[in-house]
Amino acid sequence: MLDWKKVVREKVGSLPLKGGRHEDVIDELAQQLESSYEEAVANGASESEAKRRSLAQFSDWEKLRSEVFRSVEGTPLPIWEQNGIFSPRRLHVWIALAVALAFLALPSFRKALHILPFPGRKDAWDTTAFSAEALQGVERTGDKQKYARTLAYVALHNPDDHQAVLAAEKAIALDPQLTWICAQVSHATYLEPGHNPKPWIDRLKAWDPDNAYVYLLEADANVYTEWETRWAKYNAATGDLRRALAAESHWRIPMERTFSAPHVDT
Repeated sequence: MLDWKKVVREKVGSLPLKGGRHEDVIDELAQQLESSYEEAVANGASESEAKRRSLAQFSDWEKLRSEVFRSVEGTPLPIWEQNGIFSPRRLHVWIALAVALAFLALPSFRKALHILPFPGRKDAWDTTAFSAEALQGVERTGDKQKYARTLAYVALHNPDDHQAVLAAEKAIALDPQLTWICAQVSHATYLEPGHNPKPWIDRLKAWDPDNAYVYLLEADANVYTEWETRWAKYNAATGDLRRALAAESHWRIPMERTFSAPHVDT
């Protein structure tokens, strides 16, 4: 006679459930496996085949552990309790972490990371190619569109946020079709003291009033500056944050416009 509780314990392992509910989960899963096993035997399957069919109900036991924990506790299974390939419980994870830290301790390795031109990185910037002199050279060609697009590139990639903002202003003045730059500029310097994303978002609203993304940016900007002092205290998992934001008109109104807008273009 198979000890299905033992089988489940071997497959599931420990689960940090409160109130002794771990054993309740083990009992429930064991009963499900046993019922499936008995049904298969009754239909003529051998004991080994019946066991295989019963266990096949749960092909991914680690996924089952996570789902059970979430359904019981209402929160994701903590990473340190997971048994997957990247779980902190596995030795190779710690070995890989130690090797990575050893490389990061080498000045030459850190320098190599710093200069690698990863896509989208602001520090992947060629100062010479886009120097003030180089930009003046493009301006002197008299090609207004080329100069505007060059300035747009500067606005999107220059690591100096002040220079990026100035370039954005010039680019949009030369070619209003580049007003979409405002979307990135409004976000790019959130951490800069005194930065105010509102004028940039207002430009976008005037330029593309039917675009849902514009109002999404507005909702985000309206709560961002107070996030740590006002909103971080709410628990997103229990719905507290959702209810608190829904009661805040500066967030709710632009979100209502987000969902009612005719189209979205990011």
